[in-house]
Amino acid sequence: MLTVMAKRKKASNTQEEEKKGPAPLFLRLTEEEDAALMAYVHSHRVPPERTAVAKVALREFLEKVGYWPPAQS
Repeated sequence: MLTVMAKRKKASNTQEEEKKGPAPLFLRLTEEEDAALMAYVHSHRVPPERTAVAKVALREFLEKVGYWPPAQS
C-alpha cells in the first residue's frame, strides 16, 4: 500500500522567532584580548567559562551606559 505524507506547513516568522530565542553572538578577539581574557580565567581557583565572563562583562557595560536592565514595555 502506498502512503503519501503531506508536506509540513512552514511556521510564520513570529512563531519561528519565538522558538529560536535570542540570537547567538560570535566574537573574534585579538591576540592581546584573548591573552588578557585567558589570564583572567586562569587566575581563578575554579576557572569560569569564557562565555560567562563575556556575558557578565556585557551586562556591566550595558548597565554603565544606561541600557541595562532593559526598559519594560
